[in-house]
This record gives sequence, C-alpha cells and structure tokens, in this order.
Amino acid sequence: MAKMVHLPDDVVGMIYESVASNEPWRQPLEKLRLMVDASNLMLRIAGNVSRTRDAIFAYGPKVDQKKIADWEDRIYRENFPVNPPSGETVFFQWEQVIKESDLIEYLRNHGSSWTVVHCFESTSIGDCFLIGSREAHQEPFTGQEGAILRAAGKHFKRAVHLRSEFLRQKLTADFQGEGLDRLSISAFLIEPSGNSIPLNQAAHDLVADGSVLSLKHGRLCALDEQQNRRLQSGIRQVFGSKGDRMKARAMALSADGKGRGLGLVIQGRVSVSLASGKPDTNVMVFVRNIDTAVDIDFDIARELFGFTPAEARLAGGLAQGKLLNELEAELGISHNTARAHLRSMFVKADVNRQAQLVHLIANCVAPLGRS
Repeated sequence: MAKMVHLPDDVVGMIYESVASNEPWRQPLEKLRLMVDASNLMLRIAGNVSRTRDAIFAYGPKVDQKKIADWEDRIYRENFPVNPPSGETVFFQWEQVIKESDLIEYLRNHGSSWTVVHCFESTSIGDCFLIGSREAHQEPFTGQEGAILRAAGKHFKRAVHLRSEFLRQKLTADFQGEGLDRLSISAFLIEPSGNSIPLNQAAHDLVADGSVLSLKHGRLCALDEQQNRRLQSGIRQVFGSKGDRMKARAMALSADGKGRGLGLVIQGRVSVSLASGKPDTNVMVFVRNIDTAVDIDFDIARELFGFTPAEARLAGGLAQGKLLNELEAELGISHNTARAHLRSMFVKADVNRQAQLVHLIANCVAPLGRS
C-alpha cells in the first residue's frame, strides 16, 4: 500500500497561485511531472474522460497542443473505457486498451504508453483528472506515484473551484464595466485607505485625459483646488456614514470651475474586509460628462426599430437636442416630409409623442452604439 504523501509547500503554493494566471498551473504541473518521472502530465477538465475536454493543461517535452486536440477528437469518437470514478486512480498501458496500430504509434510518438489517471472531482464543473504518461521503454507507474497525484488532486480540486469562481466574477465585472462604458459612465472604487481603482475603460480614459480628474499617488483628485476640497469632503462624509443611514453625495465639477462639466455621484457600499473578515465601507464614485452630446449609431437605430436611413438620421438629430426645423434644413427635407418621418417612427418604435421617441433613442440606441 502506498504511503501517505505530503506535497512540498512550494508545489501547493504554486497550485493556488495559478488560479488567476493567464497560463494556469504550468509551474505546479511541471513540478509534479518531475516528481512522478512522467514524460508528460496534464490536468484535464471534461464531462468525463471519454468526452472532448472543456479545458486541458498539458506540459512535458513532447507535448504538442495540436496533437492533443486531434487525440481528443479521436477518443471522443472511439469512447475508450478509461473513466475512473471520483477519488479513484487507475494504472494501464495504452497498448493494452487499444489495438489499432496507428493509434499506438501515435501515442508512442507523443511519449504516452504507461499511464496513470486520477479523477479528483466529479461535479457540475465536470470530471477533473490528473493524467501522467511514460514511454513504453520506461517502467510502469507505481502506487507511490499515484499517491502523489492523489495528494495533488486534493489541492487541485479546491483550486479548480476557485478558478471557476474567479472567472465567473471576472466575466461579471467585464459585463458591468462594458455596460457602464456604453452609458458613458466612469466608475471608481475608493478603498478605506483612499486608494482609488478605475473600474472600467471610461474611468481609465477620464483620468488619462486629466482635464478635470486625475489619480495622484493612487487617489482620485480634482485638478481645481477648490473643487478637490469639495470632492474629498464628499468622500469623507460618505465614508463616515454607517449602515442603513449611509449617505450619498452628488456634485458637479468642471475644468474651469464654472461650467457644468462632470456630474458625480458618491455612494457608500458595505463590503467585507479581506484582512479581518468584518464589515467594511468602500466608496463608489460614478462620473458622467453632463455636456456630452448623445452619439447615435444610425445602423443600430435601423436594426432595433426598422427605421429607414432618413428616419434614423432624423431620430439621431432629435436625440442630440436639435429642433425639428433645424433638422429639416440640415437634412434638406420639407416640413411635411419630416412630420411623415416622425409619424412612421412613432409606429415603428411604439410611442405616441416626440419626447418619448427622443427618450427611447437616447437611452437605448446611444448606449448600444458605443464600443
């Protein structure tokens, strides 16, 4: 019976450090490959071992990602019977499982003959396997080497769940950031330390422009000294509020201290401290350029409502605040033609008044038209 195995601390650390990596688990898999003396080692996540993978991370001197993809397609069609249940480890030689000479030769070229498969997870995420392979001239894997993969599997099980949650949260944050970008809203998270984090591309662009707001030593600041005092005072007030009575503040800032420029909403938000696990307060700052004209993508207006090109141009001009008689001159159309376009757009957009049409265009077409 194989002895209990404890993985070295550096390998365990690598497994968890790889959760947020763009190339996850390269280092720990390479370390494990050397520990079990495998020609290649892979982490495979799929419905089961005989289905094409959802994700595969393979390392070793003979690993070829294209060949792995070809092999995945083949075992999906052939449905090879190598499918250990969760927590189990199996040892085999491919030459004993398959008989086709071309496949045996293919696997040998890939450095795969003697194989150990450990299934460390079987849940809604999928079946997760650590798979080590050796060449035919080497010795078979031992029970002790299987025990090393089982010990690693306990940590990979947690790490795969963490990575799944990390990617889910990242996807959610990306969608939220894109939504704010489309609405031309810049969002900043301000931590209790005062450190300010831009949360979307619009926020990065705003501080890069630097005409009204900037990041100084990691803190969100207004360039105008008087306006900056108002901004910092508003942030402190929101930080000082608690629970259900948490305050919110709104203010306008501008490049010259006079015009409307930017509209800000400062909102407190209760979160959990990463250090203590206790409730903590962060502040969200939402910024929008009050004076920015609505930008209309005519193609989207046509796609959403079935407007003609002429109707889309007229709708866009109205949403930008132009008067109907201005647009008649600008577009070179008569008053009767403009009114006919309006009536047609009312029907297509299911509205009854010009104000409703303008509101719909500004709040639906304009945000969707921004990249």
